[in-house]
Amino acid sequence: MNGDKKIVRRGSIVLLFFFLLLGIVGSHVFTLQVLEAEKLRLYAWKEHNTVVSFSSRRGEIYDRKGKILALSVPSFSLFFYPSSACVINREGISEIAKLLSVSVQELENRIGDGKRFVWIQRHLSKEVA
Repeated sequence: MNGDKKIVRRGSIVLLFFFLLLGIVGSHVFTLQVLEAEKLRLYAWKEHNTVVSFSSRRGEIYDRKGKILALSVPSFSLFFYPSSACVINREGISEIAKLLSVSVQELENRIGDGKRFVWIQRHLSKEVA
């Protein structure tokens, strides 16, 4: 009889410990999913939407008489990775279309082509970029 009470007591302690751990994990999940959701969504957006700048300058290419065959021209380009976008914002598309002087329909067609990488426009002016 005394041994049965010890087993029941140990089982109760293990069960209590299990539910305590379950409560801790559940509260942490609730904190991440509900309380800190917007902060974490903003953090993820910043991680996925980064500006990459290449500052290295290429040299000119000359022929044997010293005439320039190729030179670097600084320019700006706008591109899009549809595969990395969670949601395509319609207001953002119309704003970009207005800046680039193209129709919203044309921009949506380029983005929705099903390609992994889409050039939206190349050789943008510094003001538009």
